[in-house]
Amino acid sequence: SGVDGGGAFPALVVTVDAAGADAPTASAPTDGAERSPASVAPVEDAAAPEASAAVREVVASSPPFFVLFGGDLMAHEQILSVAAEHEAGDPASGWTWLLREITPLKRRLEDLGRTVFVANLEFPVATEREEPRRWPPRFHGPRAAPVGSGAAGGDVVTVANNHAYDQHRDGLAETVAAARAAGMQTVGGGTASEARAPVFLFEDGPRVAVLAYVWMPSPPREPSDAQVARIAVLDDRVEGEVRAARADADVLFVVVHWIGEFVEQPTAQWREWTERIAAAGADAIVCHGPHVVGPVESVESAGRKVPVVFSLGNLVSNMGWGVHPGVETFETDDSEMRIESRREALAAFRIAGTPEGPEPGWNIDGLWMGPLWLEDNRPVSRTRGGPPREIFPRPMPWCAPDPRDGCWDAASDEWCMGRLEMILGER
Repeated sequence: SGVDGGGAFPALVVTVDAAGADAPTASAPTDGAERSPASVAPVEDAAAPEASAAVREVVASSPPFFVLFGGDLMAHEQILSVAAEHEAGDPASGWTWLLREITPLKRRLEDLGRTVFVANLEFPVATEREEPRRWPPRFHGPRAAPVGSGAAGGDVVTVANNHAYDQHRDGLAETVAAARAAGMQTVGGGTASEARAPVFLFEDGPRVAVLAYVWMPSPPREPSDAQVARIAVLDDRVEGEVRAARADADVLFVVVHWIGEFVEQPTAQWREWTERIAAAGADAIVCHGPHVVGPVESVESAGRKVPVVFSLGNLVSNMGWGVHPGVETFETDDSEMRIESRREALAAFRIAGTPEGPEPGWNIDGLWMGPLWLEDNRPVSRTRGGPPREIFPRPMPWCAPDPRDGCWDAASDEWCMGRLEMILGER
């Protein structure tokens, strides 16, 4: 497939045929599913001049670029506790530990080309103005979180989500400042001039831009003071912003955070928004928010097929913490028993040069999905002499390994077998 993710990215979901370039081939799906590649043409700019020979040479000789997207980073009470328990003398190291299985995946992509990792920071990193609570959930996280996440490979965080104001608008401003102080870019929130503006991912090479929005049934009124922090919501301004960003970019990603817990299939409103965004010129749309994985589809727009990842699910959370081998599951609105929230995903997009034709440039030419499983050893950690509590995402196996692979030493063979059956069942 051209991407060796160590089994994390084994199946090509979408290919993008660029003029004069061969689309990457897909390895055969291992789960029996049929995947038909969708051909995606670049957005054309009729006013673009003939490129010089120097531009063609740069594009032709450049290795590919990758953009890796992850889901929601949450600050549940149990996550804060686990991060603190795994600190190595530095509070930030606990957050690096939480993402330690994601770091090697990014490094493998970096071996093939420059890679940027984008995730959703779904909690404020700010002065505590409101006490965190379980229900309705209200979050507050430590300033060590973006530092540790950055050390694990995080480059960009989106902040357009429904928990951005958990510590008020001033808390959002502090969150943006904290992430930037940690060396990360932010998108989807800030002052009036920042919140709805794109960020560009690579200092040199292709101009790859990201816009981020949140879909809210009843969004709050924006402040009149342009310096007061706000998040970017989906509204009638979006299409113009997408067109403007695409005119200044080689490739444009639009990230959307949906409001709709545990909604696995896109609603009619979500589909309508992805169609509008695609028609305005987005090259790909990546979404999260429902805390469960959604489908990967494509939207037809003016002869193009725009890939849409409807939900990546979570990245770090404690949802599904009550689901373990031997525990009977049942239908409930309580996230504790939601096994589907333990399955997560990464989306890796490859951007390659297209040197041939009158307008050489850059296009998305591949999308790989990497399935993750949210590990949680709560029952094992509570046994006498058991290991410390662990919650973290790791790549799902694509075959049936030894049940003890990746399991905890203190766990019984029966428990490890039950864990493996859960993982393979959810895959």
